Amino acid sequence: METSQSSKRELLPIKWEFVSLFLSFDHEHNAHYLLLKTKSDQMTYILLATQRTEQGFHNLVKKQERLEWIMKTKFNSLDVKVTGMATNLEKLKADVEAHMSDSGRKQRDELVTRPTHAHPFVVPRGHPMMHVAIRFSPSAHSRLKSSAQGTDDLQPLDLTLPTTLGTALDTLEYVITVGIGSPAVTQTMMIDTGSDVSWVRCNSTDGTALFDPSKSTTYAPFSCSSAACTQLGNNGNNCSNSQCQYMVQYGDGSNTTGTYGSDTLALSASDTVKGFQFGCSHHEEGFNREKFDGLMGLGGDAQSLVSQTAATYGKSFSYCLPPTNRTSGFLTFGAPNVTSAFVTTPMLRWPRVPTFYGVLLQDISVDGTLLGIQPTVLSNGSVMDSGTILTRLPRRAYSALSSAFRSGMTRYPRAAPVGILDTCYDFTGLRNFSVPTVELVFDGGAVMDLDYDGIMISDCLAFAATSGVSIIGNVQQRTFEVLHDVGQGVFGFRFWNLPLDIRPFGVGRPSDDDAPPPPPVRHGDAGSSRGARVKEEKADDEDGGDDSNYSGLDCRTEVKLLVSGMD
Repeated sequence: METSQSSKRELLPIKWEFVSLFLSFDHEHNAHYLLLKTKSDQMTYILLATQRTEQGFHNLVKKQERLEWIMKTKFNSLDVKVTGMATNLEKLKADVEAHMSDSGRKQRDELVTRPTHAHPFVVPRGHPMMHVAIRFSPSAHSRLKSSAQGTDDLQPLDLTLPTTLGTALDTLEYVITVGIGSPAVTQTMMIDTGSDVSWVRCNSTDGTALFDPSKSTTYAPFSCSSAACTQLGNNGNNCSNSQCQYMVQYGDGSNTTGTYGSDTLALSASDTVKGFQFGCSHHEEGFNREKFDGLMGLGGDAQSLVSQTAATYGKSFSYCLPPTNRTSGFLTFGAPNVTSAFVTTPMLRWPRVPTFYGVLLQDISVDGTLLGIQPTVLSNGSVMDSGTILTRLPRRAYSALSSAFRSGMTRYPRAAPVGILDTCYDFTGLRNFSVPTVELVFDGGAVMDLDYDGIMISDCLAFAATSGVSIIGNVQQRTFEVLHDVGQGVFGFRFWNLPLDIRPFGVGRPSDDDAPPPPPVRHGDAGSSRGARVKEEKADDEDGGDDSNYSGLDCRTEVKLLVSGMD
């Protein structure tokens, strides 16, 4: 027994020496070289092999658990993404189906002639409001090019604000009422699609602060190194006390300078824009007569209200401008649910001047006869601008319009020009008189059949000549709803003939279910449908008398739109 135990003790070091030798070889390829003759050596080999196998399985289990955790995490994330994609695809499918449904609707081919009514509002000749503000940079004239481009898709939300003609503020611009700051300060601001930088007066001419940024808990001026300040580009005006300064110069010589910052903008009681970027104007030139509080830029560049709210309302908005201050129009942010009611024309954009929205005016009709303006005269396009009062045409186009209009007005005595208005008439003592029809013919066959309010102003033809950019002013846009569908790259025109319940600060867009039917349209020559525009003058109109019974065209009265059959 002792001998056996002794032999076992003696074998022990030999065994571990053997084990060391075994571990130094690749057991799969070199095991046959080892002397595994004794049971002890064989058991030791098996034990070690088993331990190695168990360790391998242990490592494999850990790797498998790790892999399962990774797969669980990744598949969960993938499931979330797939679910989101499915939701977006369903939404896209619904939008496509709705669009196809709208596009499939046929416009009616009947022609309805709108009624003609009195035009009660007359600006006295020589009144200060007769100056015409052209709210865009003259340096842009040489940079405009006729190249159309589309942009982003539209968003579903919308918001409607009331617009009014600012005659009570000694201006023929159109204004909206908003709130700026915390607490909100009510501001009446002109709307301008021909510029981007919005601003309010922080000091009036008598030194009284209108909007005091120091009293707003949410106002913050931009630093000179901020992205917002850099984004101003040519409208930047260096720094003052480490605060970003801006300067905007308009084509009529007016300008504004001040500090560029941000604050909360209240468009309605429930619709606010946090961090709205605008100018706090410390000095203005050329705005002394006009008593509005500031300007709301609706242009196409990054600083405009349209661009700043694009994530909420999309790059689409529309407005209807009333002819007098006795009725309200509207300004709507967001695309209407029903677009088939609009007659459309392609929208022009100029990459080097992204502010402007343009149209291609092809010809003009006077009393049903096209003027035959050469295409090259109007080929650069015209800016559709709510901030310019009168339409400005290239000299050759204006000369043709003025000449044709005068031919239809020979029975009335001429009057002296009023500023840039050179086709004026003396209607003294006349209670009833008429003027020739005027229609603007756009690319794609859309025709704007202008009302008296879009033809005459202060007894003068409401057009003027220019050697610069052609502009469609707000006078000619009156009584139409003008849709700026930037995402789809089109302008749309339609009429409104229903009462609109729009109160200050807005209560939302009127339902498209309640909108008027699609505008009467037809295919044929422009201007073959109607007679002259008639004005029935009342004795107290000239003196600003009672207009409570006024029934003239406004944003609730139908306006004829037709499609021309031009090639």
